[in-house]
Amino acid sequence: MTPADAFTKGTALYNAKRYNEALPLLTNSCDANYAAGCVDLGFLYEEGNGIPRDVAQAVALYRKGCNGGDAIGCIDLGVTYEKELAFRRTWRRQWPLPKGCDGGNAVGCTYLGLMYEHGSGVPQDAVQAAALYRKACDAGDASGCADLGIKYVYGTGVPQDFAQAVALSRKACDAGDGAGCASLGIEYENGAGAPMDKAQALQLYQKSCGAENPVGCRYLGMHYEKGIGVAADKAQAVEAYRKGCDGEDKDSCDALKRLQP
Repeated sequence: MTPADAFTKGTALYNAKRYNEALPLLTNSCDANYAAGCVDLGFLYEEGNGIPRDVAQAVALYRKGCNGGDAIGCIDLGVTYEKELAFRRTWRRQWPLPKGCDGGNAVGCTYLGLMYEHGSGVPQDAVQAAALYRKACDAGDASGCADLGIKYVYGTGVPQDFAQAVALSRKACDAGDGAGCASLGIEYENGAGAPMDKAQALQLYQKSCGAENPVGCRYLGMHYEKGIGVAADKAQAVEAYRKGCDGEDKDSCDALKRLQP
């Protein structure tokens, strides 16, 4: 069996959640220096599927895949270094032959932008990050639009422009991106680039939390706890904070402990 065949079969078994069968095939593929095999093997180690979770081993495998020319290995390496596990790279499984940003993959551009944003494996560069988010957004990745909108809020890498931020947040939210809905809700709540409208903000936080965005859940919890735009409801607040905490939002966890000591 060729390394490419081992990778293809291993990935199919992974998708079928037959992790123990996928492991030896992806290992053989990586041992034969097939870059994509190393990346998917790293994903197994990072998630702890079929083997004990080992982030250090995942990083080593992502580095090997990156050095072997797999762009997603480079992206995964940067994201893992930042410990941004909330991204849950489910999109990774959807590409039989991912090519990264230069290959026209919109999501790859967003992740590369995140690397420049945080200086993960590349020099920190807010302007380059904004350019990559724009490329991702223009190519149809909603999370790229949401990230670019945040850049316009704070004026990092682009001139501060609240109207542009609102437009980008709305574009992301309309495409189902929970972070975009959360940002748009904050903009409506504070009258930043949009009319101040706390009821509209509440609806956006509900949509955001429904999309499992922890920040949206936190703001939804705040609205229910304090009765902002809705009748105060401690039970609903607790539920929203719990969802935010499950998504690794520290402020949500703190609020949950405060309401349920």
